[in-house]
Amino acid sequence: MTLNKGVVYIVNTQNCTKQQQGFLYNFCDDYIKQKVDNLRLIDNQKIVNTIVGCVLRKYLVKKYFNIELKDQVVALNKFHKPFFKGKKIYFNVSHSCSMVACAVSVYPVGIDIEKIHKYNKSMADYLFCEEEINSITKSIDKDLEFSKLWVIKESKLKLKGCGFVGYMKEPEKNIETDVSVIGDYVVGVSRYKNRAY
Repeated sequence: MTLNKGVVYIVNTQNCTKQQQGFLYNFCDDYIKQKVDNLRLIDNQKIVNTIVGCVLRKYLVKKYFNIELKDQVVALNKFHKPFFKGKKIYFNVSHSCSMVACAVSVYPVGIDIEKIHKYNKSMADYLFCEEEINSITKSIDKDLEFSKLWVIKESKLKLKGCGFVGYMKEPEKNIETDVSVIGDYVVGVSRYKNRAY
C-alpha cells in the first residue's frame, strides 16, 4: 500500500526461523529488546512479530526517507507510543497472528491489522456507537464488518497516540481511515483530515 508521502508494508512472519529471529534482534531498538526479553517465556509469535515490526520500520525509514539506522533515535510518549526524536517522520506498527503491518509517513499515522474476528455483540455494544452497530447488524458479513470497524477504531487511537485512555465511542470527525481486506486480515490506516498526504 502506498500513502502520498508515506508507505505501508505488510509481511508474514510465519516462516521466520529462530536463527533469523536472533539475527534481526541485533538490529532492534533497546526498548524493543527489553520488550522481547520480557516476552521470552510467553509467546514466540509475539516475539517474532515485535522483532520483525521494529526491523521493518527501520528498513522503510532508511529506504524511503534515507535516514540511517544510527540516526533513528526512538523515544516513547507518556502512553508508550514510540516516536522519532528530532525527526518529522512518523510511524506505527501493528501485528496480528503471523502478520505485521508498518506505516511510515511525513505526517502522523496510525495502523492496525487484525485477523477477521467473529462478531461479538457485547463487545460491539461496548465499543461502537449506534450508527456503527447498525452497519454491523445490516451487513451480510457481520464478522467482516465488525473487524473493519475494529481496525478503524484501533488505528485512530494509535494515530492519536493515547491508547484506550483516549477511547472514543463516537466516530472522530477529523480523522479518516482507509480500510483494506487482505485474505483473512483487515488493515486500517488512519490520518488526520485536511493534510496534504
